[in-house]
Amino acid sequence: MLSFVNFKSGSKGNSTLISNGKTNVIIDLGITKRCLTHELAALNLTLDNIDGVLFTHEHTDHLLPLSIGIFKNDKLYATQYTIKTITYNTVNYFLPFIIGSLKITPLETSHDAINPCGYLIEDTLSNESLVYLTDTGIIFEHLGEYILNRTYYILESNHNRKLLALNPNYPLFLKDRIMGDCGHLSNKEAALVLFKYTGDQTKLVALAHLSEENNSAEQALLDHAMFYFKMTKKKTFPYKLICLKQSETTNSAYL
Repeated sequence: MLSFVNFKSGSKGNSTLISNGKTNVIIDLGITKRCLTHELAALNLTLDNIDGVLFTHEHTDHLLPLSIGIFKNDKLYATQYTIKTITYNTVNYFLPFIIGSLKITPLETSHDAINPCGYLIEDTLSNESLVYLTDTGIIFEHLGEYILNRTYYILESNHNRKLLALNPNYPLFLKDRIMGDCGHLSNKEAALVLFKYTGDQTKLVALAHLSEENNSAEQALLDHAMFYFKMTKKKTFPYKLICLKQSETTNSAYL
């Protein structure tokens, strides 16, 4: 059975542990070694229990340079050119690889980074699966076969477009970047993705990378609920919907 523990999610840092009880992988290291070891210790784990670290892209809130040396190079996985200072396991879009009892497929995303990606993680022991897609301005149609009707989704829901548009602290160029095809998914865009691709196997959706200024957990959940009601006339989701937080750990095992 798959589970995940999100240590941080947002512009100040991102890192998520995904495990099936036999194999443990981390997606992104936008946190310090001290923070990571503290979070792992709370789960009765150490750095030695981590079988692989997957990176989505090179931005420092996902790949903190000082954290690169935490693990040996042969445990690091990323697309070409993501990490420039060391050698690591290079992965390619849509070409699956195996770490322990997890099958992992890199998924193409659209962001202002070098070869950014998300991941599909499939548990070979339980047949459960998890889609991880953050930091992307759009979801490509050709991802459909990979992300359809999965057990868990960690999906970006970065901003409410109206809040972003009216934010006087954000210059126009930054608003255009965030709302562009190589930026970040809005709440409404994320809601559409979930409406299209979740299914009867879906148990839990975690909304990720919420903007601190242009969104909130309450706003994101409201926008998703309103969209779902508009499309289905139903007031409740067929799966559990939560928001990940910047400064609070979320453990799916307790949800």
